[in-house]
Amino acid sequence: MHSDTVIDPNTWAVGEIISIVLFVTLYLSCLVLTLWKAVRNAHGRFYCIVCAASIIIGSFVIVLAPLTSDSNGEMPPQAGVGTWIMILGLLGSVAVFIWGRVVEPTTNNSK
Repeated sequence: MHSDTVIDPNTWAVGEIISIVLFVTLYLSCLVLTLWKAVRNAHGRFYCIVCAASIIIGSFVIVLAPLTSDSNGEMPPQAGVGTWIMILGLLGSVAVFIWGRVVEPTTNNSK
């Protein structure tokens, strides 16, 4: 890159926009899936509620972390904890989807 090239931090690259759209799609689909499974099925209802709650609580911790920490330019540790809580909820809801598509159809067909 040339030294006279000016980079505008307010413009987003196509890769960033694609990443944001994919994450929002994953986030909303996991949240809707776990809430739908929690309402619809009696089996595994508590697990789905815990996954949805961890997604929501992790998101709130991420949003509220900068408000409760010193503004020294670094990411607050609370945001990291909130990220891990949210990621565990997302992985748990993906596991619910995989379990419903792969494991349950094979167990329901056996008589």
